[in-house]
Amino acid sequence: MSMQPLPIFPVAAESEHASIYLKSAEVCLCETPTLVRTVLGSCVAVTMHSPKRKIGMICHALLPHRRDGETGYARDSEEPFKYVDVVLPYMTEQLKKLGIKRREINVKLFGGAEINWRIKGDVQIRSAAWWNVETAKRIIKEEKLRLKSVDVGGKQGRRILFYSDTGDVFLKRLQSKHRLPGQMRESDGPAPGLRA
Repeated sequence: MSMQPLPIFPVAAESEHASIYLKSAEVCLCETPTLVRTVLGSCVAVTMHSPKRKIGMICHALLPHRRDGETGYARDSEEPFKYVDVVLPYMTEQLKKLGIKRREINVKLFGGAEINWRIKGDVQIRSAAWWNVETAKRIIKEEKLRLKSVDVGGKQGRRILFYSDTGDVFLKRLQSKHRLPGQMRESDGPAPGLRA
């Protein structure tokens, strides 16, 4: 099954960057300067950026892999990009179609917060968040891509801002339901912004 081409988001005349909110199970290819926002919990976002071409991509994947062992993009025709092992090769393929070589791609990985972790007896059960992160790292390595920045795990979600033309990513940690000493809530005032 072939995937539909990704929409190209034009830049509004009055703004330097178009603005898009990326929902879960979506991927965005930006050939023009675009600010892409998303919020992550146990999901992962992976950005791919070509500094030479000033083209960027970002995905918001929910689950690590398809359960049925199928290859290709066909398992869930409604939301194929919810799977880390589907969306990352797809992103690489789309950039290749634009003439961007793997060695020109900078990759960044975010998310995988342990929001719903469980303990069974004395053993912590590996969560979807853990598998999302591990699957992303494995596929990035298999695709022979350069992982330039990683901010994963922890107990707090993240708000991500991705600038497609520069590859810059800004993140803010979000309030956890169960606040631990030293954790910041959004209502505590501006967090020291993290730039990845």
